Amino acid sequence: MLKKFIFFILFIIVLLSGFVSKYSNDFDTIKDEILTKYQLETKTTSLYIQDNLKKYLESRDIEILNKIQTAFNDNFSSIQVDKSSFDISENELVELSNDLDKKFIWELTNLKIDESLGKILQTTQSDDLQKELLTIEGSIPNELNKNLVPSSDIYTFIPNKNFRNISSLLINFDATNQFDEMISSSTTINFDKSIINLSNQNGQLAPKWFKDLIPIYINEVSNNINNSIQNNAIFYINTNLEKVYFELYEKTKEKFLIYLLSIVLTIFGILGLSFLYKVLVK
Repeated sequence: MLKKFIFFILFIIVLLSGFVSKYSNDFDTIKDEILTKYQLETKTTSLYIQDNLKKYLESRDIEILNKIQTAFNDNFSSIQVDKSSFDISENELVELSNDLDKKFIWELTNLKIDESLGKILQTTQSDDLQKELLTIEGSIPNELNKNLVPSSDIYTFIPNKNFRNISSLLINFDATNQFDEMISSSTTINFDKSIINLSNQNGQLAPKWFKDLIPIYINEVSNNINNSIQNNAIFYINTNLEKVYFELYEKTKEKFLIYLLSIVLTIFGILGLSFLYKVLVK
């Protein structure tokens, strides 16, 4: 009797070992298939957005943005499209500054920003000669300057990824008026960055213990679309990990139940054969 019991226990151990090994292999296969499917869809959608976003930057056709929105489904947690360069005029900086007397004409130099957020470039230089003519006789209009309008430097701010969740930028600069008086000043510029911002909350959630047991990482896909230095955009695509976890959990649970049922049927089959053998022997 003891020998039969030991044999039965050893049989169960071998059976469970085979189950664990086979289930582990199947789990890895299912996981790889699901991740490959989602990664492929994310890559395909990225190329689709990239192609249409270039067209939008060229034409500003709102219908193209609608096409991009149709690519969004519950397999993504978010799709975000932002402007990635911003023009700032010298006049705008002067107007927004609290330190500069708007009655004077100001020339700005030494613009500085937090370099961890991006870089600022001077893309158009003002005509200083026009400013000098305009200020003849202490800015009093006369026949020489009454029709002149001072030009303005244009700067382009090109942010990096650190600026993603920020919408304002502090710019420090030196300002010199027509009387050669220099003042150190600063201005905060607020940007309207968003072109498209789509997000999704999946109501189907896998158990927390399952997510803690099986860590999954899918990197965010981002790409900068360049049409010109003044007309650029960047997009970000995030795969819906909750959807990935839920699909993986459901499929592996189904596979587990099938294997568990197979083990139970195998055990009962062996017990049934053993009982039948005893009956026949007697």
